[in-house]
Amino acid sequence: MRNSSYRKQISTSAFTLPIVAGLVAILSIVPSVTDIGIWIGLGIVGITTFLLVELTNSNVLLRIRSRMVSSIFLAGYMTCPELFHWSTDMIPMVCLVLSYFRLFATYQQPRPEQDVFAGFLYLGIASWFYPPLLFCAAVLYLCLLIPLRSLTWRTCFAGLFGLILPYWFYAAWAIWNEKIDTAFLPFIQSFHFQFGQFSELPISIISTTCLLTLLALCSIFHFSHTAYNDKIRTRMYFYVIISVEIFLLLALLLQPQHAGVLLRLLITNSAPLIAHYFTLGKGRILDYWFNVCFFIWGALTILNYFDLWTLLSNSL
Repeated sequence: MRNSSYRKQISTSAFTLPIVAGLVAILSIVPSVTDIGIWIGLGIVGITTFLLVELTNSNVLLRIRSRMVSSIFLAGYMTCPELFHWSTDMIPMVCLVLSYFRLFATYQQPRPEQDVFAGFLYLGIASWFYPPLLFCAAVLYLCLLIPLRSLTWRTCFAGLFGLILPYWFYAAWAIWNEKIDTAFLPFIQSFHFQFGQFSELPISIISTTCLLTLLALCSIFHFSHTAYNDKIRTRMYFYVIISVEIFLLLALLLQPQHAGVLLRLLITNSAPLIAHYFTLGKGRILDYWFNVCFFIWGALTILNYFDLWTLLSNSL
């Protein structure tokens, strides 16, 4: 009976991803069919979904055949309609998945310099749109040292060159145009911290962030107790994802003014963790908890999509 639970049916069904993708398309396009920004944003979401499918399959992140990683990503995106419109804040989430492709390929490789260079190059491109992501380089270097076991002096310099390559080109352009004294001021300003100041954020972003944070923490706790069921290689990959997850949660706490880009990154990075939790977890309590989360997700989607928070606040 447990294998036929509602959670298992959704986790293993081949129709889960098409249904969620259809809902995303309807909810994003119907309100403004003529808005080109929505179409471009939906295209970026589609590309990221495809990359997550490939990342899951090529690295066997789940022990069973499932599309839950990409489905969780779309479900998280659907909960917050503000995220659909095209913005440069979407680029870092694509770069994050591409970086995982190359960094995961370095696991116990004898000459991983090229993959490390490419992985950090994607991180450098992502940091162009959110400069504090440069701090994430320290997290990834730690991951190269311990989980991926591919940190050498060659990979250290390869990662450094990949990380700063976009800034080299920008510095050359600034020198050519005699703007080197002001070119990097916007990057410096982006490191301003507003610890815990969430009052100015829309309630839709706050509610989505709270739900994702709760599920991510539950997923990390669950993985820490059941990691022995996965292959060693898979465990190492998830340790990398968990390390980046902790970094993103801290960044969101320190810089809530950048919630637009950080929430997109959090949805993308949390998807494999939450999918692993709900797909491979066991027990009747988890089945009930999944039903509760499914109800909360549906309620938040309706509240955020129709902006019912305003009506509720006015009525109170």
